[in-house]
Amino acid sequence: MATEPVTLGRSIACSGVVLAILLAPGCGVDRDTLATPTRYNNPAIVPEEISLFFNQDFETVEAGRPVEWVPRKNHEDKVSVVQESAYSGKNALCIDYGPEWYFVSQAASIDPGLVAGKVLTVTAMVKTEGAPLATVNLSLDGFYQFSSARAPSNGRWNKVEVSCLVPAWWPGPTVTLTLNTGSAPAGPVLFDDIHVHVK
Repeated sequence: MATEPVTLGRSIACSGVVLAILLAPGCGVDRDTLATPTRYNNPAIVPEEISLFFNQDFETVEAGRPVEWVPRKNHEDKVSVVQESAYSGKNALCIDYGPEWYFVSQAASIDPGLVAGKVLTVTAMVKTEGAPLATVNLSLDGFYQFSSARAPSNGRWNKVEVSCLVPAWWPGPTVTLTLNTGSAPAGPVLFDDIHVHVK
């Protein structure tokens, strides 16, 4: 994950992922609602795709790295783009292997009224062989941390998804997406084709 973990009040399951929450007294969080986002499974509600983050396809490159995506400090040399292995378009993000953990992240601002009380879902295509801990992570203002299941380390492109029910009272506005290799990846991790939906 991109930052040191905050002090956690409790951890609960959220649509197949683990949701770690820092709870303030009287905040009104309903545990069952957060753990079971019924909107996610309601076929009557059509997901709406939104362009929340810049350069979601990694096609815009500067100095060999995708613009708007911020690498872990002092590990900028681990981040590049590759073309021969892209899932779609010309480029895929590549985070190289090494003895530590590496990531890129991007923070975006959004009108809370667009997502409050709704399910926010991010999907990404991930390809790796030798990095069994690679994940896609979401953060709401740094207080709510959501993590995808680990990407299969099978050398093929796999869709990875992270979803969360945004509390109706969430004040916003910052949503941060982190693409994470996990600890000590033994091979490069490729990311491509990010999509964001609200339901």
